[in-house]
Amino acid sequence: ARALTARLLDDVRAVVAAMRPEHPSEPPPALVAAIRAIVVDAPGLAIHLDAPDSLVIEDARRADCVVRCVQEIVTNARRHARAANLWIQLRREAGVIIVEAHDDGQGAAEVRDGHGLGGMRSRLEEMGGHLEVRAAPARAFALCARLPLGVAP
Repeated sequence: ARALTARLLDDVRAVVAAMRPEHPSEPPPALVAAIRAIVVDAPGLAIHLDAPDSLVIEDARRADCVVRCVQEIVTNARRHARAANLWIQLRREAGVIIVEAHDDGQGAAEVRDGHGLGGMRSRLEEMGGHLEVRAAPARAFALCARLPLGVAP
């Protein structure tokens, strides 16, 4: 667990560094490239990412929120769901970034926010977004995170 945590922290640091432009006048790089760095090497889990390469979030804080959400989704699918496959879709709709994910894991009778889901929910809500989580014992886990690109209300 410590080794995995250290590796994931290194991944987040690398992603955040990769998202910073070398010159402040340059636009930030595509968000999807940073997320691919997280999902490319998830042992024991096939991750199917559906996102346009051109997806960009100008606000670094919001981009970091999306990256952390994806990281938590991957961690939960591996740790709790024991999933073999994870599908993640990122898209932009009417000024909102939407992250939808579902896996083929074991599901749960109830969803309780632990540190990961609770942190994800808090980060999203701080910026005017929200998180919807769905799970059932006979179904896999699914979630939808919505983050407005503008200033939080």
